[in-house]
Amino acid sequence: MAVTVTAGIAAAWRAGHRKVKGCVVAFVTIVLVRFYGGMLLEWNNMGWRTTPRNLMDGIWIVVLIMAIFQTMVALTKDQHPWAGLTLGCGWLLILVVLLGAAIRFHFFTWTDRVIEQRETYVVVEKEHSPGSIGGRRYYLYVNGLVHGRSID
Repeated sequence: MAVTVTAGIAAAWRAGHRKVKGCVVAFVTIVLVRFYGGMLLEWNNMGWRTTPRNLMDGIWIVVLIMAIFQTMVALTKDQHPWAGLTLGCGWLLILVVLLGAAIRFHFFTWTDRVIEQRETYVVVEKEHSPGSIGGRRYYLYVNGLVHGRSID
């Protein structure tokens, strides 16, 4: 299913559809910032705070759905041979992505807040997942986008 949609995106890319290209570039950019940026932050004993992390996750999910939808529209408009298969697999993949996003944001979400402790600011992350409801992690405060090293 994902391979068919990926092949459809590649076909629409080669056909020069600007909306598909824009969605793909936006998707790749957001994913690189979210995951490779997180890796670079980890090397410096930092990490994304929960709000930027959740926003980036939400944005790349929306952009992925837009890319799939724009591919289906482009291939249908061009009457591409893969249009029917991409259309069916595309809608199914959109449903899978939406279901996965709903599960991720409902069950596996972190929230954080900043508290003052011993004359320093500390970021307290609270986990909302079925396995460890109420679990907390403590980090040094850096700014609104990233937190410092763990102080557990």
